[in-house]
Amino acid sequence: MINCEYSTFKVTPLNDQTVAFRLKGEFGKHVTKELREEIMNALENLKQNVVIDLTRVNDIDTSAAALLVEGIRVSEVTNTSFKVIGIN
Repeated sequence: MINCEYSTFKVTPLNDQTVAFRLKGEFGKHVTKELREEIMNALENLKQNVVIDLTRVNDIDTSAAALLVEGIRVSEVTNTSFKVIGIN
């Protein structure tokens, strides 16, 4: 689990091909760099499918939105899946 002042995220393998990132709190520039590194490693190097769980997120800024778009684009190039759940 990565802890920042305003948010946390936990990386959980769901199976051999899929990893989930569960975020809590604010999803913004203070967590985006570390999270981006983990997501891009999963997609590009490990060729894993990625699930982003926003169920416990209470605020998203533009850098977070940009990371989600980048994840979608990279998953298309790497022939993997990128899903976002828990958007309320």
